[in-house]
Amino acid sequence: GMAQFTPYPGGYFQLHGMSRSITLYDDGLARSSDQSAQPQLEAHFIDKLDHAWQLSEIETRTRSAIAHVAQFIPAFCCAHTGSKPLFGAQQIPGDDPTLRVAEVVFPLPRYARCEIVKVSSALDMADAVLKQMVSEGIVENPDKKQFVPGHSRDEQRLAEAARSVAHARGYPVSMADLTVMGRNESDSHVTKLAV
Repeated sequence: GMAQFTPYPGGYFQLHGMSRSITLYDDGLARSSDQSAQPQLEAHFIDKLDHAWQLSEIETRTRSAIAHVAQFIPAFCCAHTGSKPLFGAQQIPGDDPTLRVAEVVFPLPRYARCEIVKVSSALDMADAVLKQMVSEGIVENPDKKQFVPGHSRDEQRLAEAARSVAHARGYPVSMADLTVMGRNESDSHVTKLAV
């Protein structure tokens, strides 16, 4: 499956591999039902979210993620587990659990239906919708410069809160540093590359 790595401060990397030995689980898919629109996860997943991962599973899955990424970036062969996996659950469009891509369709004029799987897809979605609106003459092509985000005046408070959350959840505090932006994915493995 797909391989992805995201650099974090302090030499940490978030690794992702869309395979059953890394990120996916055989019983990891949950569906809504006639009784509830909210899919119900198996109890052992809730236990992982609420309590702790088994150290053996952390090591096994992270070693698999390292080996997977090392196929493409050989220097990763010497990486080691940096912390427990970043975890979560996400809704996926369609029937293929190995694809976690955003989807935007325009079934009718002036109507867009978007499914955002991860926050990093939000800007791509917005660009697709804006492009469609420009092509339909709903809006003029905007000056991209006006959309460049500025620095927050509360950046220091945000950094302190991020460090506090990282510490409370048992992750390396340096991962919360604002100098590098990372994207948290479900069940991504945090590694440390010895340089």
